[in-house]
Amino acid sequence: MNPYRSFRAPNLSRQRGVALFFALVLLLVLTLLGLAAMQVATLQDRMAGSYRTSNLALQAAESNAREVEIQIARGAVPAFCATESAVFAAAADPSVTPTVCVKTIDIAGGTSGGSMGIEPPGSSAAARAYLITSQGRDRATAAESSSVAVVETVFRF
Repeated sequence: MNPYRSFRAPNLSRQRGVALFFALVLLLVLTLLGLAAMQVATLQDRMAGSYRTSNLALQAAESNAREVEIQIARGAVPAFCATESAVFAAAADPSVTPTVCVKTIDIAGGTSGGSMGIEPPGSSAAARAYLITSQGRDRATAAESSSVAVVETVFRF
């Protein structure tokens, strides 16, 4: 028994490229994992951007509706529109600026006494409830915007 054995290098002629093949397969797997991670990150970024633009459009529509409510509370009732289809048409057409439609609502209409039937515009001076339909975009100009939101509220004053 010799405690001082010398270390001998393994015979390199027996390996025949197995380590190289294994390293290439490992690099291929890591590349595929990296590509999948990049695709997931890109998809999440797009979803976050879409959520942001739709949220901005909703906030703009609600802001327009709140401005009309403030005008009504101050006594300056804006011009009435015959139908809110103009608001929905403006939402579909990017060349049209955002609009707000206001209608009066008959609070005591109907037989039950508690229904809120919609009256023709300007038919009752005693009406104290208004149907406000507002449209907003995520950007200042229609050409730049990618999201549109329409909000319909009932304002009782």
